[in-house]
Amino acid sequence: MKLEDLIIRKIKDYGPLSFRDYMEIALYEPGLGYYNSQQHKIGKRGDFYTSPYISSAFGAMVARQIEELWQDMPGNFTVVEYGAGAGLLCHDILQYLKNNEPLFKYLRYVIIEKSPVLKKLSRQYLDEKVIWIDDIKELGEFEGCVISNELFDNFPVHKVFMEDGHMMDVWVDHHNGFREIPGEASAMITEYALSARMGISEGNQTEICLDLKDWFRTVSKYLKRGYIVSIDYGYLDGASGKINNKEGSLRCYKNHRVTNNPYEYPGEQDITADVNFSALIYWGLKNGFEFSGFVNQRSFLRALGFVAFLSEMNDTDENKRYAYTTLLDQMGGSFKVLIQRKGIPYHPLQGLALEHPTEKKICRQMATYLS
Repeated sequence: MKLEDLIIRKIKDYGPLSFRDYMEIALYEPGLGYYNSQQHKIGKRGDFYTSPYISSAFGAMVARQIEELWQDMPGNFTVVEYGAGAGLLCHDILQYLKNNEPLFKYLRYVIIEKSPVLKKLSRQYLDEKVIWIDDIKELGEFEGCVISNELFDNFPVHKVFMEDGHMMDVWVDHHNGFREIPGEASAMITEYALSARMGISEGNQTEICLDLKDWFRTVSKYLKRGYIVSIDYGYLDGASGKINNKEGSLRCYKNHRVTNNPYEYPGEQDITADVNFSALIYWGLKNGFEFSGFVNQRSFLRALGFVAFLSEMNDTDENKRYAYTTLLDQMGGSFKVLIQRKGIPYHPLQGLALEHPTEKKICRQMATYLS
């Protein structure tokens, strides 16, 4: 059965789906969803690139930040990577950390990846330090850090908008093709938007991800002391116009082309939305994770010595220029890095040394409000 037919049958049997449920099926339906099918997703033969595909220097800088986090809890240290894809970031981190014998000796690297295809691919070349699990519950309590690169942009979202002073939620129906219909937002959505002080203007649309609530609650249950390092493209409430525009940020990727129609090729294209980092801060604080800092990717990489490291790499000048322009210039402003902590007193971290004053002020005001 094609995924499109399965979705149509669900709508005919049970009525319209919330866009959030449609997106989850399109991406994660077993055997048919985009991330659970056999097609290539990442790289030249796929639909998009991620930073580890650009240069191993990216993973080396993440490893440098992990080294500093380990200093707060020397001894047994677990790195949990959510959404590891084909495992390139994991590979580059471990290659760098092998030079730190005290840390590497006590290091355990755990991958949580939903896609069976990507999981199988990563098993082919990652070393003995790595274990694969399907759920963090299998790990039990641990100390260390949880890292992710482009994880939250694929969490299913509600498409919401303001109409006559009411928050509305988008639903998906089918009649001679998929079509969107409005419905009043649930109490959970409106309560979150109110408590998080989201300022959505009349007629404008944005995305709300309620799945973050359960994700942070679950991670907090098992990460007893340590950090969360999240890298993704997105924005802060109050720091950009992303939360107030007519179309929202939802978009799709197929064959390295961007479209804005999530109803074309269900299960055959990636569906993604900009990450609202204010929501990550919000749900983190609600679950015991304090705010440490927020920077764009350019500042994060520069602060950790990316430029000098790249210049000394054994690689062609052409590849080095490509890595520099792509990771710092093209992706450096739109991608952000958020670090949160649990059970560890605040102190400055190297990767956050170039934090932008305005974003720093907004984040700390939000953290103070919610504390």
